[in-house]
Amino acid sequence: MLVVGSERLATRTFDAHIVRGAAAIENGPAETRPAEGLDSVTVEPIVYVARANPDAAHERKAMNPFRKYLTLTATLVLFLFVLTPLRAAFGLGGIWSQMLFTGVLVASLAAVPGPRTARTTAIGLAAASLLAGILSLNRAGDFWIATELILSIAFLGLTTVLLIVAVARAPRVSADVISGSIAAYLLIALTFSLAYALCFHLAPSSITTSSVIFGNSHAGAYTGLSDPRTGALAYFSFVTLTTLGYGDIAPAAPFTASLAAFEAVVGQIYLTVLVARLVGLHLANDSR
Repeated sequence: MLVVGSERLATRTFDAHIVRGAAAIENGPAETRPAEGLDSVTVEPIVYVARANPDAAHERKAMNPFRKYLTLTATLVLFLFVLTPLRAAFGLGGIWSQMLFTGVLVASLAAVPGPRTARTTAIGLAAASLLAGILSLNRAGDFWIATELILSIAFLGLTTVLLIVAVARAPRVSADVISGSIAAYLLIALTFSLAYALCFHLAPSSITTSSVIFGNSHAGAYTGLSDPRTGALAYFSFVTLTTLGYGDIAPAAPFTASLAAFEAVVGQIYLTVLVARLVGLHLANDSR
């Protein structure tokens, strides 16, 4: 067989052999017969060389952040469903609340990939949010509480978008992709819960609830993330995101009602589009 080649990726080297003479060519396979006017054919060696891609390890690491996504998901579950209710039940606030939220910020920064500019922006927002939170503890005031909430909303919103983009661009469905999609869903709820907290801080009458949900701190000004009512607002965010709506807590102002409607739409679109994407990706990989 006449093969003219140079360098190809593989791990073997084939010996060269030269077939000379018109008679040998005439008796050989049709594909080895020379063109008219040629009396010999030289079959050149094809050297298969294995080359290591220096970026392969980095790409595999970037595409397989399973432990980081799992850590983020576990941190969010612990913060939202275990520590927040316990904090409200035992009246823990202040520095303890700030430490718990700092754990969420750190886990989010460690897990979410993205362009350098986006990550730098996220780091800056997280640092500014922590600083505003510390100042709100030492200098109680509406300004620092609102600043902390706004910066936290901006950070979580950016982190959520980066995480959703990373999950949507995944080449295949795997455990890390599933962990990332769960973390993104929890981040959506957490982001909206802080948006409700901001609304409640600026206008306490914008959200109505029973004394059972808000506990003993039903009255009084909202004091930021350390306020026990933050857990109730997270609960409101989840029942809105899942369109559950028990009715024990509800928006009582036009802007909070619009925000709740928007969150419900975001939750439905996220689940519909994400499930379609993951199922289609899984079927496409199985058909190969």
